[in-house]
Order: sequence, then structure tokens, then C-alpha cells
Amino acid sequence: MNLDKLSPPPWLQALVASLGGFGIFAAAFLDASVLSLPVINDILVIRLSIQNPAAMPFYATMATLGSLAGRKLTEEKEPRALFLGMALIALSTGAIAVSPWFAPILVMSLMSGFGDAVTMVAEQGIQQRRTPDAVRSRVVSASEAIITVAFALSLVAAGPVLEALGPQNVYAIGGATALAGSAVLLPVLRGERRRSVLDAEPTMQVELG
Repeated sequence: MNLDKLSPPPWLQALVASLGGFGIFAAAFLDASVLSLPVINDILVIRLSIQNPAAMPFYATMATLGSLAGRKLTEEKEPRALFLGMALIALSTGAIAVSPWFAPILVMSLMSGFGDAVTMVAEQGIQQRRTPDAVRSRVVSASEAIITVAFALSLVAAGPVLEALGPQNVYAIGGATALAGSAVLLPVLRGERRRSVLDAEPTMQVELG
């Protein structure tokens, strides 16, 4: 098999490269929920396993878990997944900022990566399901452009900010930012629940009638 012919799209390669095993989880999650990525997830597992053979069981496990979780993700659950992923990032990043020991930091880093993967998948799902076909490509392009520019600016600022504030303070700022994002999402989540109740009322009335 020629793996180059089945090379994943650039955005997916960048996602997996930045998250490692959690990138595999996210790709499998997307494949099982809102996007069709035939064979591509298997190719990603093979490529990463070739680069790091000892981690092959971890990659295979994350692919399996991502596929199973993706089958449970529905349109109604996506806002909740987005909120919970962001809250997990806030919790784990804040814990890194205050932890005096290195071992818990490793565990919190894994949790943050998992939250990042869940957030990315939920965000992609919401975009794919709820954006009209006529403007979907423009909406996705604008969203990716904003994220890319923000990421580039963060790389430029990383050195001076780390030197001025120190790693723990930077993690504290990251945790506070993620917490603010969770707070913004909370009213959205409540609105989704209220809409679900209102949508269910006519059906209940018909059944009772």
C-alpha cells in the first residue's frame, strides 16, 4: 500500500501532530460522528506508530476510544461536550499552575490534551451540522483563519511572556482564559436545554392527545 496516496488532509495532520495520541482520538471521533474519513485514521495510526513503535498500543487504544465516543456524540450533546472539554482544560491547566510536584503535572497535561481534543471535535461538529451548505466553506475558512492567526501570535509572544512571568503564571493565565470560555458557553448550554424542552412539548401533547 502506498501511504502517500492516502495522505490525510493538512489540517488533520497538523491536529494529530500537535496532540499526538489525543489527535488520533479526535480524528477517530470526527470519523465516527460528523465527518467521513475512511482509512485515513488507520493511516495516521500507522504513521505515528512507525515514528514511535513503543507507543503503538496507546495510539491504537486512542483510535478505538475515539471511534466509540464519536458514535455517542449527537447534535444535542455537542454543546455539552464543548463546555465540558473547555472546563476540563481550565481545571487541568489551573492545576498545573499550582502543583508543586512534577508527576501530577504530567497527568494534568494528559487531561488538558483530552479536553482539547473533545473541544475541537465538538466545535467541528457544531460547524458542520449547523452551518448552511451555501456558506459552510466560508465559515470554516474564517474560523480556521482566526485560530491560525491567534496561534501564530501566541508563538511570537511566548518567549517574552514566559521570561517575564514564568511558566506557572502563564499556565494560570491559560486556565483563567479557559474558565472564562466555559463561563461564556454556560448560557449557550442552558439555551440549548430550554430549546430541547420546547421542541419536545408539541410531541408530548400529540402523544397525550
